[in-house]
Amino acid sequence: MALQVDLLEQRFGEVAAQEEQLLAALALVMEHLRQPEALALVLKHLGERHLAVDMTPGCCEIGGAALRETLRLLLGEQWTPALQDAWAAASGALVTLMLDGEPAVTASDS
Repeated sequence: MALQVDLLEQRFGEVAAQEEQLLAALALVMEHLRQPEALALVLKHLGERHLAVDMTPGCCEIGGAALRETLRLLLGEQWTPALQDAWAAASGALVTLMLDGEPAVTASDS
């Protein structure tokens, strides 16, 4: 994981700044979970910002893995394989929607 963090810092800047941006993005997503149209706009905007700096799904997976590892450490025994799978699926879906540029989220999907 340390090598991956070094690579991210080289490409995108200090980890602390990335951490703040990730937390802000997660807060935005959480605020709009029950509003699919608004969530689609949030994800499209986040995707545009990521694509502008040549972010790839692989880069996002590194961030997602770091987030899941942080949650695992924070939750300790409460972190379960089911939570691991759910967070992996959710982060993968968000990255796909962000980087595809055309999130396919509609009111009927909620």
